[in-house]
Amino acid sequence: TNKSVKCYFEPNLLDNIKEYLEKRVFVSGIVTSREDGEKIGIKVESIDLFPQEKDLPSGT
Repeated sequence: TNKSVKCYFEPNLLDNIKEYLEKRVFVSGIVTSREDGEKIGIKVESIDLFPQEKDLPSGT
């Protein structure tokens, strides 16, 4: 959607977050939304890297 969502996290996740900057990640936690349902923030409970494209199986 090209819309940003603010992530709030505990200090113990800071090292992982620094390492993952500029990378595609999967974040889970508690989401906050506006009345219209648009997601605007998440309290991060865990963060993991998505595999890089070169590590994904090819369709050929």
